[in-house]
Amino acid sequence: KSELSARLHKNQNIMNANFIVCCIIGMVAVQMIFAVPEDCTLEPAVGPCRGSIPRYFYNVASGTCDIFYFGGCQENANNFETIELCQAKCV
Repeated sequence: KSELSARLHKNQNIMNANFIVCCIIGMVAVQMIFAVPEDCTLEPAVGPCRGSIPRYFYNVASGTCDIFYFGGCQENANNFETIELCQAKCV
């Protein structure tokens, strides 16, 4: 093999290894998303009403229950009155 051919082969092996690592990381991320109930993957819905009611939603990106301010109408299932209720369902 020429030196160039050897380098290309080595680079291809490195790229294949990186691709495999990325695939594994991607599969783990997908498993983490689907490990929580589907309701918990919804974006928090503030709704069109003008209230400012503190509520909690499950944040898929951080894996925690975070506060948001609910307008008072048209909520979805990812809307909890307490952090404890959110954690019991989603964490």
